[in-house]
Amino acid sequence: MMFADVGMLVIWVALFAAIGAGLWRLGRGPTTLDRMLGFDMITITVVALVLVFSAATGSADYIEFVLILSGLGFLTTVAYFYYLMHLGPDDDDFDARERS
Repeated sequence: MMFADVGMLVIWVALFAAIGAGLWRLGRGPTTLDRMLGFDMITITVVALVLVFSAATGSADYIEFVLILSGLGFLTTVAYFYYLMHLGPDDDDFDARERS
């Protein structure tokens, strides 16, 4: 096994561990913002996985997928925070029981 192969294996393990941490944060919460942070972490890590796979195979065919996935992750985050910004103090939200 070459040094580059070991390095690539370490990168893959670290990225899959980051996806696991993001899934844990997404499922565990405890607030909606924590879940959104987990979603962002998963999105960014999947983009990194695709880029590492693209570099490992020497192919640039996945760049469009990376751009689309990055854009969708960004737009999802912006739309969700826009929604949260427009909630009034009397509106129901997902974290109402945790504030009291």
